[in-house]
Amino acid sequence: MRGPSLTFRPTFHKYANEPCGGVHIHVTSPLAFRPVATYIAAIAIARDLAPEAFRFRTEPYEFIENPPAFDLLTGSDDARKAILAGASAQELIHLVCPPDPGYAEVHARSVERVARLADEAARQPLHYEAS
Repeated sequence: MRGPSLTFRPTFHKYANEPCGGVHIHVTSPLAFRPVATYIAAIAIARDLAPEAFRFRTEPYEFIENPPAFDLLTGSDDARKAILAGASAQELIHLVCPPDPGYAEVHARSVERVARLADEAARQPLHYEAS
């Protein structure tokens, strides 16, 4: 998996025509890719990069006000609370994607790989396009 930073300008919704920063995820090994672990780590990195600005969505999601959207997507409030408490990417991966006992060794290597990529990404400078 590779994930170069990029700047883009959405064409609609609240950030229409404003420069936004992001990461383009390019999966190089589909069988080894762990999407939930990868994105939960990315959310932890976003929190680490700008803790004062980091917020979860509070508006209704799919016409449901409670529980919050993130809790609906992750199945409980555990991940959201752990992120807000400052859990590391690796701690979050274990919380949200617990290992299958039959694949413990594979899982351990995968968690290490995703955590390493998350750490590397967090150390990369952010590049924003000038307005």
